[in-house]
Amino acid sequence: MEFRLVLDSSFKLGDDIVYRIVDGEAFVLDVGRGEHFSLNRIATEILKFLDEGKSCREILNYQTREYGKDREALHSDLAFFIAELTRKGIVVN
Repeated sequence: MEFRLVLDSSFKLGDDIVYRIVDGEAFVLDVGRGEHFSLNRIATEILKFLDEGKSCREILNYQTREYGKDREALHSDLAFFIAELTRKGIVVN
């Protein structure tokens, strides 16, 4: 099944997910499964925005202003990343 990112949607952390940011990078722990992940600076930024309740549109607008890259490319990257977070149970819709 293909993941389609709806820009007006927002996500929240899964019930068993905790994270800590150290030196700009997040270390994410799925307490329920005992799995852990580390995220780079930009992925950490996205996770933090999601945790704050920002919509995907707000995140995409921020990234477009901040990084000045092609909006379609940023949209595609954001959709891919959120699909991965969803697949791993880190965020839920």
